[in-house]
Amino acid sequence: MEAAATGLPLAYEFVDPLLAHHVADTISWGALADQVAAGGSGIAGVMIESYLADGNQKTPERHDLSLTDACLGWHRTAPLLETLARSRSAAVSATVRA
Repeated sequence: MEAAATGLPLAYEFVDPLLAHHVADTISWGALADQVAAGGSGIAGVMIESYLADGNQKTPERHDLSLTDACLGWHRTAPLLETLARSRSAAVSATVRA
């Protein structure tokens, strides 16, 4: 059975295999923001792995680094969220004007 045939909402994880590094992902997020600004309806939400500092850790433990997956630091996350918010606002404004 095709997943779309179930009628259930589908979720896809956005992974850029060419840029398999948490900081390089910020480049890929720009493409996603462009899709949102253009009114792309296929994007329902995003998940950004973010913590206080970039990266992750093994040992010794640091309070500002993720213990598991490599994350974007807050200094990269905040501008990314602002970009996505502006993209969404642009899409909504374009819809209202239409």
